[in-house]
Amino acid sequence: MKLAHLQILDSLKNRRTLLAILKDGSIHYTLFTGWANYGTGCSLDDLRVGIDHNSQLPLDNSMELTVQEWKDHLIDIINNDSVYSVDRVVPNKITFK
Repeated sequence: MKLAHLQILDSLKNRRTLLAILKDGSIHYTLFTGWANYGTGCSLDDLRVGIDHNSQLPLDNSMELTVQEWKDHLIDIINNDSVYSVDRVVPNKITFK
């Protein structure tokens, strides 16, 4: 299950994509260059999460949040305690008419 699909930018407007996927009861993160689905993989350390407030990417749902609340919490961490900011949130469910 896709929990979050975030298009993020650093201060130089370099594009990255961060995916958070729930698989087999664990949260897996993938960070790659660009906003397409074929970018080069990057280390999660590139996010520099915790740079100001010592936060961490959530690895569970110990706060018992809904998926939307969890995604909002992740966005808050990226925007306020990393070297990136969220430019766009790609919807989890895409529908066609």
